[in-house]
Amino acid sequence: VLDALNIYKKELEEMFGVKFVMSAKINEKKNEDWIESYKKSVEPVQIGNYYVYAPWHEPKEGVRSFCIEPSLAFGTGHHPTTKNAMLFVQKYVKSKDRLLDVGCGSGILALTAADMGATVDICDSDGDALEVAKSVFKVNSLAINRGWTGSADEANFEYDIVLANIITDVLVAISKDLKKALKTGGKLILSGILEEHEEKLKRFYANLKEIDRVCEAEWVTLVYEKI
Repeated sequence: VLDALNIYKKELEEMFGVKFVMSAKINEKKNEDWIESYKKSVEPVQIGNYYVYAPWHEPKEGVRSFCIEPSLAFGTGHHPTTKNAMLFVQKYVKSKDRLLDVGCGSGILALTAADMGATVDICDSDGDALEVAKSVFKVNSLAINRGWTGSADEANFEYDIVLANIITDVLVAISKDLKKALKTGGKLILSGILEEHEEKLKRFYANLKEIDRVCEAEWVTLVYEKI
């Protein structure tokens, strides 16, 4: 690298009008198994009634446990956006509800709903994420009703629960589609919202009734009802 920089030393000095003094030092570093280090950093987490663990850990005795591969897609329960959305799923989803998870990522939120007895549809604009979610359902012995690559605009049903854990700009962009997919009396769970962007987002959902909210580490999760 130093030899390459020396080639352009004169040009750089003329460009910036300063003298460059360059040196290099070689340090020998301990060879480390980064995969094992990564595994040690991902600990299981308890979220309400569910215990979420990686494949290299064991399920928890006496508690419903989900196995999620953390390196494949967003959504392991460690981030406040996923954790609080999952807690709201447990609070508001009822057996036999029909639920749509938009931007499903790992599928952990829809997985929770399915385990509670809901019929779940999932979608994600990333086809790879959709395949990850399908594999997560298979590993945890639960079923998806319908899954597609895309967004809520392709929904052909009005749902009891619609949830989207994405980012504010996307939640704003697809607000009409999310509301259209929700039946009257249904609940909309939105997460992935930085607190500083909350008021901006709320303007696009002002025709719904806000019924719940939590903020953790600057991340907001909201629940609306369609009236």
